[in-house]
Parts: sequence; C-alpha cells; structure tokens
Amino acid sequence: MFTRHVTLIVAISALLGWLLAMLFGDVSWLAELMMLLKVTFLNALRLIIGPLIFFSLITGILSLGDRGSCC
Repeated sequence: MFTRHVTLIVAISALLGWLLAMLFGDVSWLAELMMLLKVTFLNALRLIIGPLIFFSLITGILSLGDRGSCC
C-alpha cells in the first residue's frame, strides 16, 4: 500500500522543503546547531567506549581464570 504513494510523498516532501526554504531563508543557525549536536554525540560516544573496553577486558581475563578451575 505504501509503495503506490511513494511518488506523491516525494513530490509533497519536495514542495514542503522548497516552501520552508523560502520562509526561513538563511539557516546559519542550523549549521551551529548541527555542530553542537555532533560534538555532543562524539563526546557521549567517547564516554561509553572507554568503560566498554575496560569491562570487556576484565570480563575476558576473569573468564580465563574460571576455565582452568573447572577441569
């Protein structure tokens, strides 16, 4: 059902995009907002990666000790 209306949806979206561009004109504030979102996302990613690697290593090391005692 959705695939029958794809052309219409694309045309409406293009018209809406053109209309919004005419209304707002200069969107330099959008570039600043995107830069802020990019920096925030990358900082959050860095906060997650460090502990993830650390706990992966600790879990791997601890699981090596368990294998020797089971046999």
